[in-house]
Amino acid sequence: MNSASPPTRVPWLAARRWIFALLVLASTACGGWAMFEILRVNGITSLQTVVLGLFVITFGWITIAFWTAIIGFVFRLSHRDPLTLSRVAPLATARHLGEHRTALVMPIYNEDPIRVATGLESTCRSLLEQPGANGFEAFVLSDTQDATIARQEESAIAALQQRLAPHFTVHYRRRENNQGRKAGNLMDFCRQWGRHYDHMIVLDADSIMGGQTLTSLVASLQANPRIGLIQTIPIPIRSDTVFGRFTQFAAALHSPLLATGQCFWQGETVNFWGHNAIIRTQAFMESCGLPELPGRPPLGGEILSHDFVEAAHSSAMNLDPGRP
Repeated sequence: MNSASPPTRVPWLAARRWIFALLVLASTACGGWAMFEILRVNGITSLQTVVLGLFVITFGWITIAFWTAIIGFVFRLSHRDPLTLSRVAPLATARHLGEHRTALVMPIYNEDPIRVATGLESTCRSLLEQPGANGFEAFVLSDTQDATIARQEESAIAALQQRLAPHFTVHYRRRENNQGRKAGNLMDFCRQWGRHYDHMIVLDADSIMGGQTLTSLVASLQANPRIGLIQTIPIPIRSDTVFGRFTQFAAALHSPLLATGQCFWQGETVNFWGHNAIIRTQAFMESCGLPELPGRPPLGGEILSHDFVEAAHSSAMNLDPGRP
């Protein structure tokens, strides 16, 4: 599975995007016209004109999600790959794993140490149940600035290291100066340890991932040498409030449809949400360094919303035949 594979061809990508754009524009125009008919009965005031404009903008946003979900529903119902349009092929699994070194990277900042250690332990123990787990190690990258929380972190992670030893290795590093925030935290990891790992899987402080998912991500990346990043679909779990449970249900129902629909019209590009994704470390280090923008914040200075910028760099890198 590690041999070079031909680049994925996305048939009719331009046509897909035109069709999708026309569906969104037509639906938005119909909705805007319906609202206009409602407002114009007694004459449209200036305030109503503003309301109409805002309605068109927000309705267009909803329409994008609506058509994305409809497309995703059709492809999942028909068991077809939204990228290639062919029948869905079996996913790469742990039995396809070759030798690898993969880092589970969890940047944290003033988090609850017990929750962090407990969640990471669940992920690591699930991973130990899978073949190929010996290629994984975990890094807790702390940017915590509160001295009390930092001491609790050190104690919680030290206890976690003892519980998982010798079966799984967990590293802990705390920066005294959190320059660059999360992006700077990951940059520091890449500069110090990145060259030792083929891949890194970035976790949020509250992320929990199953071992089967982790090994299949590695196997998929090994099977597709031109891919630099694979993003999973994070789903909220164990919500306590009524609103939280509604959100959890909506995410479980809609997220797979939206992700499939996005794949149809976005093609070989990808949204990177900053966590729960596997990244080819060398390619990331070569392509995803973020500059400091000229000028004063918020339009200048450090790039805070770094995820989409890194995704754009990764997508451009993935299409370059000269890269591994």
